[in-house]
Amino acid sequence: MSGWEGTVTAYGLVLAAAVVASLVARRRPDVLGGLGMVVTWAMRRRSTQLFLLLTWWWLGWHLVTSR
Repeated sequence: MSGWEGTVTAYGLVLAAAVVASLVARRRPDVLGGLGMVVTWAMRRRSTQLFLLLTWWWLGWHLVTSR
C-alpha cells in the first residue's frame, strides 16, 4: 500500500468512525453525547484547541508527504 492509499484509508476510517459515533449518539444519547456537545466539551480550553490543531497538522503532514 502506498502512502497515498494509506492516507485515503486513514481518512476513510476516521469518517466511518464519526458516522458510527453520530448514529450511536442519536440512538442512545445517554451513552454518547452528540457531536456538537462533544466538540463544545473538547474545545473549552485553549490548550486542547492547540493540541488538536497540531495533532491534525502532524498527521496530515506525515500521511500526505509520505507519498
